[in-house]
Amino acid sequence: MNTNEDVPELPYHMIWQGEYDKTDPEVSYNRGKLAFNYQDYERAINETMHAINLKPDYLNAQILLANSYKASNQFEKAIQTFEKAEKYIEDKDSVKSFIGSVYDKEGKLEEAIKYYSEAIKINPLEYNWISFRADARLRLKHYSYAFFDLTRVIEILDRRKLRDTAPHIFKKRGTVRYYLSDFVGAVDDLTVSIKLNDKPDGEVFFFRGLSFKYLNQIELCDVDMREALKLGIKNASKHISEP
Repeated sequence: MNTNEDVPELPYHMIWQGEYDKTDPEVSYNRGKLAFNYQDYERAINETMHAINLKPDYLNAQILLANSYKASNQFEKAIQTFEKAEKYIEDKDSVKSFIGSVYDKEGKLEEAIKYYSEAIKINPLEYNWISFRADARLRLKHYSYAFFDLTRVIEILDRRKLRDTAPHIFKKRGTVRYYLSDFVGAVDDLTVSIKLNDKPDGEVFFFRGLSFKYLNQIELCDVDMREALKLGIKNASKHISEP
């Protein structure tokens, strides 16, 4: 007897062959979702638009269409589509955050921060919006503001007993602290990140090593830089005191 594992996966182009019910918006939506997952955004847009034409208040299809426009760098259409869908969305902070993410991907970071801030104003305890704003501020090298956001994220996660899920947040805040010349704080945060992460990357050892270097803890710097070098950070070799 055949199982699902015995059935070979069809090549992508073969999935679209054959007839299907073009009068069912759910079918077109699912086809659009499949195309999106394969990063075939043009097909995703066409299929999802067909679903919306059949059912204008189809919220999931509108969201998928907006995301397809965003993924294909059609930023204005992404925002326009999501704004049209807003009347069907209860969580208005999600709308603001999505628009912020479009501007973020477009590289318009100040606009992104504006919309992330509006989302946070609506829902101050949604740590994802705060984290997104922190990332935008990091890219602008607004380190003090990024530190504020990342600290707020950690406070919320601690309150919800979710600290174990956030090694990347501690890594970001540790890196920010390094750029703010708070080397002791950087070591503390980066150490937490390493402890929480089963497979920490080379960057976290590199920045902790640099922090140790500025604290004149050269042996600890060497240990971290060797680890960073093993994990692919070639520049780490310049900071090892002994070969």
